[in-house]
Amino acid sequence: MPRVRAARASWYAGQELDTYLRQRAWHWTVKRNYALAADYCIRLLNRHPQDTMGLVLGEMAGRYTSQEAFAVKCAEALRHSCQRKGVADVTELVRCRLPTVATVPPSPPTTAAPGVMQLPSADDVLALRAEMAEKEVDKNILEAESLYVHNSEPADYLSQAVRRCCLRSAAPPLAELLEPAQTTYGRGLYATQHIQPRNSILCEAPLLVQRCDETKCAHCLAPLPPRSGSSITTTTTGVSDPDMYGVACPHCRQETYCSEECRDAAWAQYHACSCASINPELARWAEGMREVLHRGGAAAASREANETGLVNTGSEARAALSCLTVAKICAMATVQQKHPLSLPGLSCLRGVADYEPATALSEIGALTVALSAALRQPNLYMEEVLSLFALLQTNEFFTTSGIALCVVLSMLNHSCDPNCALVSAATAPVAGARGSRQHKSAMEKHLVTLRPIRDGEQLFIDYNAALTTKIGYEDRKALCAQRHFECFCCRCICRS
Repeated sequence: MPRVRAARASWYAGQELDTYLRQRAWHWTVKRNYALAADYCIRLLNRHPQDTMGLVLGEMAGRYTSQEAFAVKCAEALRHSCQRKGVADVTELVRCRLPTVATVPPSPPTTAAPGVMQLPSADDVLALRAEMAEKEVDKNILEAESLYVHNSEPADYLSQAVRRCCLRSAAPPLAELLEPAQTTYGRGLYATQHIQPRNSILCEAPLLVQRCDETKCAHCLAPLPPRSGSSITTTTTGVSDPDMYGVACPHCRQETYCSEECRDAAWAQYHACSCASINPELARWAEGMREVLHRGGAAAASREANETGLVNTGSEARAALSCLTVAKICAMATVQQKHPLSLPGLSCLRGVADYEPATALSEIGALTVALSAALRQPNLYMEEVLSLFALLQTNEFFTTSGIALCVVLSMLNHSCDPNCALVSAATAPVAGARGSRQHKSAMEKHLVTLRPIRDGEQLFIDYNAALTTKIGYEDRKALCAQRHFECFCCRCICRS
């Protein structure tokens, strides 16, 4: 009997996975996100090479992602299926293989709640296929796609997070999170009383950081203290000897920290999954990303910001840094046994990513496969990885030491004429700051007022003051459109 129950549970699990893959493939095809649809179709066809719905959707997705070989294989498999079933064409094949009405798949006895997504009917699939067949696909110019990620945490949870950060600077809290119905900004932070200049409104430590400078702590970006009688020497791939500075991981000797507290915290949060002594496959992949990050002397160049305020490490190094951050998030999810987008704090954020479908399918798809194999997470999909990139690119704070991802500070909206600024808590004391700790994160930030703020006024920061103060009207509007934010200061509303 135990074997029968195990076999039955395995069969139900396989059925649930197949249904999920079909649902997501259909969902993204309807949404015109063909790269994500192609990823789910490929995974479905790897399990069931003759799956009718997977072949039909895969043929459509292959056309719109410039994957001609994939589209041709799907079309050829459909013809073979028609011959085996003795039907004249794909239309008859779809009608005999798919349900005549949209259905909600039943749940197995072990599932508490039924699925909420419907499987399409045969008529739905055929109508979409006919619509796609009428459109001409320009293989040289593919339409860019966008992925929007919405927060899943309730408003009360976010409000409490803002309150906790505010109480670290002042009591009662000087700000609150609101999302007025009549606003073009969406949600934002608003003053709860009149606030004088140079007052600290809130203080927050980052959810996670990723360094691009090997002389900084891997967990908090604080400078690594040299050990007595030693000095730090760097190469194009980082620091020459990890035993000469900071506190190294005792297992792999590759990750270095500014203190034992950071080392222990990193191990508990993510390094227990990514340490080379435990997961050599992921460590080799991360080492390759770090080589890209530091290629061409980027480690030395990373200490100097260019005129845009960003580190001048090149697009490849910038992409490698983002990949390392996404891998760290996935490692955190593995340690906590949670879905990456359900991690505490991360689920509060919103994001958007614009991508070219063919490039995303090849590059993000390859990254997903690598992380899935290294983390032993077979059900890590391209949708999750691309969603993490969307959250990261929308909410990251970039410095010459690396990038940091914050929760509450990400709720702030942009203005070229801001009323607040972010100040490092470790280097710049500000009025109103409460409490002290023996060890402060180098990326911990205070939100400080620049001028008097009225009760109920929204708080703004300048996302990139080094850039927005130098470029003209048209360039600022293009930057806002590219980064998906709005600015309604007088300089951005008026051309003069």
